[in-house]
Amino acid sequence: MDVQPHLSSLPAPRHTIPVAIQPRDLVLLKTVYQLPYCDAVQLSRLLPIGAINPQLRAYLDQRLEERVRAGFTGEPAEARRSIVRRLQQLHSADGGPYIQQHMLNRHSRRLYTIAPRAVDLLAMEFDLDSAALARTARNKDQMERYILHSRMRTVFRFALTVAVAARPDVEFGYWFKDGSVKIGIIYRTAAGTVVDDTIIPDEFVGLRWRGKVEVLPVETDRRKDGKRVQAKMLAYVHLWRQIKHGTARLPLAPPHVLRELRASGQLREKKPVYMIGGQPVLDFRVLWIAKGPERMEGLRRLARELGGPQGVAAGLFLFTHEAQYADDPERVFAPIWKKARNEIMREVLS
Repeated sequence: MDVQPHLSSLPAPRHTIPVAIQPRDLVLLKTVYQLPYCDAVQLSRLLPIGAINPQLRAYLDQRLEERVRAGFTGEPAEARRSIVRRLQQLHSADGGPYIQQHMLNRHSRRLYTIAPRAVDLLAMEFDLDSAALARTARNKDQMERYILHSRMRTVFRFALTVAVAARPDVEFGYWFKDGSVKIGIIYRTAAGTVVDDTIIPDEFVGLRWRGKVEVLPVETDRRKDGKRVQAKMLAYVHLWRQIKHGTARLPLAPPHVLRELRASGQLREKKPVYMIGGQPVLDFRVLWIAKGPERMEGLRRLARELGGPQGVAAGLFLFTHEAQYADDPERVFAPIWKKARNEIMREVLS
């Protein structure tokens, strides 16, 4: 005998609405893909959706000017509401959602990632890697720890994007995200042990500034295992030494790259120039971002323990914590960074 389910046990019907994908939606979906677990406030800073409506755009521009004159630097609520409305529509679209929503708890902001339905759209429109898009779209119901780390990376990506846009003298030379750069390193420890390791930065950024490219691997810290963190620091130290001494086991720059470096004044001596991620690297500094100030101080202490206050590790890494720029992204370029060797507050570009 068939048993009819009780009405209360049936899943609530999903409310859907017809959505016609517009060019603005493709840009919005691409931004959500590039900033996984972003929120509407960040998206409204990067993509004022009201720009498609001339009347609304004029109103928002006028309101923004008034707010700037009044000394307020936040995002207009009107633009943010426009973003939220469109995100809700893309989430409730007939035929399946284009985006996924995530919340760490009922008091947190909604966070967004692309849904599987957006993969083919973005792959065709922007010639993006379908496999990478699909991996992002499958990130559903992730563990809180994973979301928090992804969120840290997104907050930094957002801050750096906004800060570079505000600096006419700085531009992106390149940006490799999501651990896409893998750097092989072989070195011998003080005890004589040969270590064969791979460095995978969270981000690998090149900022073009004053005629040269500042190479900045980025680590958004999530590990509590001090030994593993210190091992990664040590690998960076040996990589830096090998690049400086010309002993690295990395691809060498081709002749035309060497000519360009000499013509720009970046290369003045005859020594090997190595390629990482297809880009020439003469020098680098590592940006290490902690969740809070206590963790930042712990990371600085680990760096000092590798060689003392005057060792390579004490000067190779620049440390900060997320609260220094989370609410004011342009502060990424402010003196909010510390080396391990002293208490001087430094800028990334100095």
